[in-house]
Amino acid sequence: MTSVKIISVPEQGPMGPKGDRGDDGAPGTPGPHGATGQMGPPGPPGLPGAKGDQGVPGPPGGLGDSPSDGMVYGRKNAAWVKAVDPAGDTMTGPLALAGDPGAALVAAPKQYVDAGDVAVTTAFQNADTALDNSKVEKAGDIMTGALTLAGDPAADFHAASKKYVDAAISAAIAAAVSGFPAGTKMLFQQTAAPTGWTKQTTHNDKVLRVVSGTPGSGGSVPFSTFLGRTSTDGVTLSTAHLPSHNHFLKVSPSTSPAQFSLSNGSTIAFGDMFSNTTYGGAENYSYNQTTIIGAAGSGAAFAAGIDCRIAYVDLIIATKN
Repeated sequence: MTSVKIISVPEQGPMGPKGDRGDDGAPGTPGPHGATGQMGPPGPPGLPGAKGDQGVPGPPGGLGDSPSDGMVYGRKNAAWVKAVDPAGDTMTGPLALAGDPGAALVAAPKQYVDAGDVAVTTAFQNADTALDNSKVEKAGDIMTGALTLAGDPAADFHAASKKYVDAAISAAIAAAVSGFPAGTKMLFQQTAAPTGWTKQTTHNDKVLRVVSGTPGSGGSVPFSTFLGRTSTDGVTLSTAHLPSHNHFLKVSPSTSPAQFSLSNGSTIAFGDMFSNTTYGGAENYSYNQTTIIGAAGSGAAFAAGIDCRIAYVDLIIATKN
């Protein structure tokens, strides 16, 4: 087993103040020559020398560069002048062309445009003269054919097409119909109820009656049945229906002296007078010797002619949904 010896080291004290600098040592041996450094800037020019003799004139020099102001230049008589930029430019003076254009995109001189303008004007005047009687006059005219419009009018005084007017009328009718409250009843001269209404079938084959009070309904004979009659119903006449009149009683002389019996059991001889008070009258009757005449009439019902076939118009009643 290796033994370990413990050595006690005293604790280090604080550092003292810095001492003065010592003397410089002797210079060392010079080192090798270093690489050559970069060349420094040129020095200021020296004083000008004396002017020499003038030499023989040389040939004329060429044209220098054009101005560098962003403009396009061209050479003219040994000088730079401003030119037209092919990418687009604005000229400050007129441009004289060599002649009329020979292609579609070649610039045209004034004389070419003026000649074309005269030709167009002449052609237009000729066409206007030919169409003078077939155009619509602005001051007013009468057309002999239909005029088709580009679309619906956008201002109050624009012409309106049939389509626009028909749509406006349909919308007005729909608005008028929709303006009735639900449950409103109206009469219509048509078979089916309009859109938004329901046909009512409670009343059928009846006439219309105007009243000033609360409306109702009544009657029992259908309208078509009543109008189809050509005679009255059969009526049986009674004694009360007959006009007031007298009857004479005549009998045959089957007895001597001739007599006849009354309903009350008494007898009356021919030539006698009797009062009719008992039988509803005050007249006196006389009787002669003849045969009794039988009763006339059968009491049958009769029908008098009548025609009630009045002209009428069928209507329906519909309720607003």
